[in-house]
Amino acid sequence: MQKLQKSFNLLVHQSKKMTKTYEYEERAFLEETDFLRVLDKLSGIATSKKLDNKVSHFFVISGKNLSIAKSQGKSVVKYKEGAVGVGNGFREYEIPIDPQYISQVIGMFGHLLEIQPQVSEMSF
Repeated sequence: MQKLQKSFNLLVHQSKKMTKTYEYEERAFLEETDFLRVLDKLSGIATSKKLDNKVSHFFVISGKNLSIAKSQGKSVVKYKEGAVGVGNGFREYEIPIDPQYISQVIGMFGHLLEIQPQVSEMSF
């Protein structure tokens, strides 16, 4: 089975009684069967949800996260200090790019870093 990166955005809305509002976002590489199981569980308890359909190219660099992502709404180069899955609150940069140049940008970073990216496609 193919490992897919899926992103959940689950919101609990504030009620008239002023209960707390929570947003839950999770990113993980999962087998499709595991993703569907988690999606089913979280869908049952979320008041609203949004699947993030996109294609991402991840350049695996020790202690850093560099990716180029294209979704329906935007295309960006993302850089985060700190390794994926190790803590949070790292400095983050997101630079929009014209979708027509995605292939060129991926090629440029691959050449500069001398590595090929891992590709993650998400679509439903």
